[in-house]
Amino acid sequence: MSRLLLCCLVCVITKVAIAENGYQSAWVDAIRQTPNWRFVDDDFLSRIRNRQSRYVGMPISVMGMVTTSENRAVANALVLLRIQSNSSMVNRNAGVAEDVFAVTWTDKNGVYKFQQQPTPWTEPMRNRQWEICVLSQGHAMGLQSYSSMDGRPYFQNFVLLPAKTIRGRVLDSNGTPPETAEVALTEISKGSERKPLPTEWQSLLFSEIQHFISVSPEGFFEFSGLPEHHMVTIGVRIPKFRETGFKRHYYLSTDSSEPFLATIHRLNPEVGIDHRESVLRFEIPGKAAVKDFQPEVVLDRQQEQKKTRRAIIRINDRVTGKPISGVGVSFVFRRPDHDYSLYKDPQAVSDPEGTVQLELPVSECAVVAFGRRFGYLTHFEPLTTNPNEFTPDLAQDQWVRQVPAGEEAIELSFQFDPVPPLTIRLLDRKGSPVQATIQIESTDWQYRFPDMQTDAGGMATLSIRPVLDRVQITATTPNGVSLSVEKLLSPDFKKTESVELQLE
Repeated sequence: MSRLLLCCLVCVITKVAIAENGYQSAWVDAIRQTPNWRFVDDDFLSRIRNRQSRYVGMPISVMGMVTTSENRAVANALVLLRIQSNSSMVNRNAGVAEDVFAVTWTDKNGVYKFQQQPTPWTEPMRNRQWEICVLSQGHAMGLQSYSSMDGRPYFQNFVLLPAKTIRGRVLDSNGTPPETAEVALTEISKGSERKPLPTEWQSLLFSEIQHFISVSPEGFFEFSGLPEHHMVTIGVRIPKFRETGFKRHYYLSTDSSEPFLATIHRLNPEVGIDHRESVLRFEIPGKAAVKDFQPEVVLDRQQEQKKTRRAIIRINDRVTGKPISGVGVSFVFRRPDHDYSLYKDPQAVSDPEGTVQLELPVSECAVVAFGRRFGYLTHFEPLTTNPNEFTPDLAQDQWVRQVPAGEEAIELSFQFDPVPPLTIRLLDRKGSPVQATIQIESTDWQYRFPDMQTDAGGMATLSIRPVLDRVQITATTPNGVSLSVEKLLSPDFKKTESVELQLE
């Protein structure tokens, strides 16, 4: 009987999984009806989900509702969390940034949720712009940007508006479409006129949400899902001319409140309107045919590539030997009197096993381990010129490893001293422990830790030193009683800092 029940259970689970995959496939197909959103497919979604185990950043919770301007719920909309793709902090694979770190779908009520979502590593107190993107067929993309990321919950609702569409045609100076051409949407900016320095709404430079399409044999292309009252930057690339990048850029307005032809002519005189086709016409300067090009000298790629060697770096707790995740690691070419503190953006970050793999040059170099890390005394640079801001005074040999020239793979290790945590104890007026939600926020920086709960003994423990020294601690009981205090922590890292709160 038990074997029969097990088989039935497996059958039910399998059917549910098949049904969910079928639904998701239909949702993906709906998204892909917008030509510039065809980067969304099963492989894209799987790739994002498979990255989760690599993230060592602070988890965040994001939730909200997606509706139309008529206040109708938008079901099956794709919601993405991404970091700014043109940042040097973003990992890149073959030149494409891995900027999307989470995806989900809205439910039948238009609700989306990311609960304790793992995030890419960000050094605490350093700003890193990230955003929520919402894609739904027939609607303009919804977007909300944030200048920093911390442990606070984010509640963000979206009202999706009808999509604007730009249709175009790429022609050469003779009015003939090129054999092949690719068109990319590289930036969306607020406003209806191109400014010298526009207010950037969304940069898609290097992004894996690749808004580029190949034109039809007749030279036609279409971008949709665009918001009204915005400027878009469109790049055109002609592989026939051996163009590897989008060197021709055109700035177009999605604002229907002003004469469209006048807008295009003022911003881009070389772009006209083909009234017979009712589309924009992008004229590409004529060039010699491919057969007229002189053959280029192509070097042997193996000779072009610089020799490297594999390095495995392990980072551990000096006392317990446990691995430490979230420590930045980079290599630098060694020079006399080199200031290693100049390197603020790491090339890699230690994973949950405290391990980093780097490709080092075969020449003499140095490997540095650095960056703010809660609970450990690591090397990091000050954020301000305030002499009172804490800066660790570690000997260079604790965070720099000199590596001699060679071709063999090597292993390196770093050990950092742990810093005792902050302990909070919450009591009532009779001295009995109280269970409550604890919020801890920096009073000097815009940074908040995820909420945590006191245990049955009224205790909560959190590592915040040596990064922070002045915090606001707020305790809230289930019945709404709240107490908030500001605490200046001791500069002595050798003992546990304790704070006792008493509810009246």
